[in-house]
Amino acid sequence: MRASPRFRVVIFCGGRGASRLIREFVREPGVELSLLINAYDDGLSTGALRDMIPGMLGPSDFRKNLSALIDAHSVQQYHLQQLLEYRLPAATAFEQVQTLASAVSAESELKKLPEPAAGWFAQISPPQRRKVLRCIAAFLDYERTRFPRFDYADCSLGNLVFAGAFLQCGRSFNQAVRFMTRLFGIRAHLINVSNGENRSLVALKRNGELLQRESEIVSPQSPSPIDELFLLQQPLTVEQVGWLNGQNLEQRQQWLRARHAPVQLSQQARDALARADVVLFGPGTQFSSLVPSYQSLGTAGALTNSSARARIFVANLKPDHDISGLTVRDLLDNALRALGDVDNQQRCITHVLCPSRSESDTLPFSRDNEPLAHYKGIEIVRADIANPNDGRYHSGYRVLQVSRNLAQTGRAEAPRPSLTVFIDLFERSLALSSTLQEFSELPWSTQFSGVRLTLNQLACRADKTDEFPRGLEVDYLHSQGPCSESAMLKRWLSEPSGSDYLLMLTGDGEYRLRDAFMALQLARSGTFGVIHGSRTQSRRQFHRSLHAAYGENAVMYWLSSVAGYAFAGLFGLLCQAFLSDPLTGFRLYRRDLMPPEFVEAICRRPPQSSIAVTVEALRCNIEIGEFPVTYRTFRGFTSRRWRLRRALNNLIGFLR
Repeated sequence: MRASPRFRVVIFCGGRGASRLIREFVREPGVELSLLINAYDDGLSTGALRDMIPGMLGPSDFRKNLSALIDAHSVQQYHLQQLLEYRLPAATAFEQVQTLASAVSAESELKKLPEPAAGWFAQISPPQRRKVLRCIAAFLDYERTRFPRFDYADCSLGNLVFAGAFLQCGRSFNQAVRFMTRLFGIRAHLINVSNGENRSLVALKRNGELLQRESEIVSPQSPSPIDELFLLQQPLTVEQVGWLNGQNLEQRQQWLRARHAPVQLSQQARDALARADVVLFGPGTQFSSLVPSYQSLGTAGALTNSSARARIFVANLKPDHDISGLTVRDLLDNALRALGDVDNQQRCITHVLCPSRSESDTLPFSRDNEPLAHYKGIEIVRADIANPNDGRYHSGYRVLQVSRNLAQTGRAEAPRPSLTVFIDLFERSLALSSTLQEFSELPWSTQFSGVRLTLNQLACRADKTDEFPRGLEVDYLHSQGPCSESAMLKRWLSEPSGSDYLLMLTGDGEYRLRDAFMALQLARSGTFGVIHGSRTQSRRQFHRSLHAAYGENAVMYWLSSVAGYAFAGLFGLLCQAFLSDPLTGFRLYRRDLMPPEFVEAICRRPPQSSIAVTVEALRCNIEIGEFPVTYRTFRGFTSRRWRLRRALNNLIGFLR
């Protein structure tokens, strides 16, 4: 049962800087996640692989994101994740590689690997194991023809798999990324910002210092800030570095600018940005993982043409090697300069998300930390986005909530919704007074911006109207049919500017209005378009209600009891939706998750029973949530004839 249109999120990210955000977003129901990553890293074994295989880009950040996205809740996927991150020990690296080469033709050879590697391979599925081994074999076959031989010490096994996939995919890096995504069953789109052009990063600091590789950009360095970033078609040679070191700052700038070779933004990245509901410029290592991605030609235009209402720069929480001495405002300036929109005239960035609470080592917004509301047209949003247990990391949950709210409402905090409460007692209960008393005592204003009470006119006695709480907005529904719920739902859906939520309490017993707050929390935390309050999840409560309804009539009691369980089972069998109480009169509807086809069906021909409304909701792929509610019936407060007629009416509506 799927309800709303998917919430499409695009994150510019590196390897691990946004990992906590990514894990939270990918777990959220209804989120379609795309990660835009560059592949210019060249540290350690990644750099050695790029040096050995001409044209290959750096796989490390893609491998790290694959690892973060793997669903590690299953034993098989957990061990697959461990293999990706496994680094070959220096003492036994070559021997383990030879064992892996032998295992391609005889998987029993894997038992010769030391633990825990042997156990990890044994736990993953045979098809995945064979594909992983073939990728490793493809790299080993290539490596045997190279000189000098590759040094496997401390090499990530995932990088070897990626290198083999690159060779198997006709040396297309982007094809290799798609192959790895399918192989590991990732529920997100990993997208290279470029079309796979091979580039090397070089940075020039304000004091003229040259950082000749990506690995130097991310390493400890002098406090002078990085001033310019260049993409070169080939790494700098020893001779070129020596010559540059003999030049002054202006000569170095001229030489590097002449060789700067930016790349076009890939079509896959353009498509993801075009469809996005929100774009995040993620936190991380700015000058290696993020700024080079923004430099891709066409990125500013793709952002301007994006359907995303919010394009949010998520500020780093703490200083790092490459941004030592910089502020959040400096990071914004660097990002806008890389995008080619220095003054943000194209609105590439709409919001910057900063922590609301500052610690001594928190990255300040500016050098004087002035309390600005806007900067270059960018709204400065301060929110509690730091992980409460470790202030170095972002809270994925809080960033998700703020991002969704900004994308949907333009506000960091979700506005309080409005609520309509419909009560239909219809002469079957005299509990209107107690219901109104509870209504007046509950703190509606803490959860809702406004509450309107609607009563069925035929149920409202004139002598009770003076008991309505002062200031309460009350109106009436005139329904004589067997299903006033359907008539009320039609009216609510037909109101162009109606309330955000509709709560309906119908039947011949007493519900507790306070359960509405729990229903709201459930509705707002997931993708449920309808929330049912189940009267039967408490077996004792269910049987007590039947006793109250039928008194000493054992036949009616047992018939109703068996029918209740049987109907729930039949409903689950035929509708493939297992609800413990599909006939409940406690229902909460969320307007923004009502698809047009459901609205049209209800308004064109309202169903004649509550069960028919539920069946129609399922047909329109509305997701239904359920939770136990308090419910009581009272002796003498019901009509057996009415109960029988309503049961038959629901059965007919269900079978139709």
